[in-house]
Amino acid sequence: MIQKIIGRTKKVMRIIEKKIEKLFSPISISYKHVIYLGLLTLLISYILMLAVDIFNVFNTRSLLEDLYIPLLWNSIFTERGPVEILQWIFLAGFSITSAKIAKNFKEKDKLKESIFWSLFAFGGFIMLLEDAVNIRHFIIGTVFSLEWYVGKKLELLIFGLIALLPIIAIIKYFKYVNQDKVTNILIVLGFIFYGSAVFISGPADLTEINPWIGNSLYDLTVSIGGEEVEEIYVYIDEKMVATQDGKLVWYRFVDFLVEESLELLGATMLFASTLSYKKYLKKEYDYY
Repeated sequence: MIQKIIGRTKKVMRIIEKKIEKLFSPISISYKHVIYLGLLTLLISYILMLAVDIFNVFNTRSLLEDLYIPLLWNSIFTERGPVEILQWIFLAGFSITSAKIAKNFKEKDKLKESIFWSLFAFGGFIMLLEDAVNIRHFIIGTVFSLEWYVGKKLELLIFGLIALLPIIAIIKYFKYVNQDKVTNILIVLGFIFYGSAVFISGPADLTEINPWIGNSLYDLTVSIGGEEVEEIYVYIDEKMVATQDGKLVWYRFVDFLVEESLELLGATMLFASTLSYKKYLKKEYDYY
């Protein structure tokens, strides 16, 4: 009788403990929350771009006159801007959650599964470090001071080395964690979005693809916003030429608006994939 009471008490305590952990855990968010936040951030950014930079609603464009680049979308999508900072948060979440899943598998002697998520965790950390610190730019521009064309080729090599870890994880160990359809879809989407961003940042810069994308967005926004928008673009381009900055408006469309959007989408899907798999483990095996 006493043993039954003790057993039931322990069971109730475990349930309460799990409820408390779920309520107060910093990673108690679901994969859907991450997806909603990533997509909503981009949607709001695009709406603000249209409202302020293109349509000049309530003359809000005048608030940007003192900025070096008087475009709201440039400030939102620039390096270390709001979109990139959210991307860093998601990459950190992806790396930390992957590491926790790997640790969980290791404790249960599931070494193949642990290796898969360990590679993802380390790969996510390297991606975060490279994006936040700009290691490749430091190596190419400061350490070696390479010419642009040679630097781009070295940049491709660096991207390839960074991608090596998750690629090895997929090729060699994915079959051991290939159980949850939602997780698989999110991982694939993460690879597609990040792969597209890498393509634009690297190989596309060596072709006419990026100028075509940038100039198309330039012409599209001018056709919508009219002469005032074109005058702002011309003013920025003239300033860039005078200061030898090099980043003309068409290039900023590609380097900031397009590339950072793709990177945020990639980070969103990868972080969501770890939370989705965590949910799967909890549901199917009651562990994590």
